[in-house]
Amino acid sequence: MLSQIIRSLTYLVEPLGIIWLALWIGAFLLWRNKLRRLALGSAAVALFMFVIGCTSVPGRLLATLEEPFVIESLESIPECDATRSRSVRACGT
Repeated sequence: MLSQIIRSLTYLVEPLGIIWLALWIGAFLLWRNKLRRLALGSAAVALFMFVIGCTSVPGRLLATLEEPFVIESLESIPECDATRSRSVRACGT
């Protein structure tokens, strides 16, 4: 349990973790100083970083883009002779 906490805290020392933590601290300080719009903007950027970096949202977005190109079975792929294909070049020949 303690090793998991320490491992999680080490991510805050990395550059992206420091930026994320600074955004949350800045949002808190701005909110306390009654600069609500700036605080909400800072928190929104930190939340966006969390969603993109720590959830499965990017994978699902890419899966929807790649869905038209998914091949169900390998038998439906046409055969290609790689030695005669013009797109395959070896050693500049």
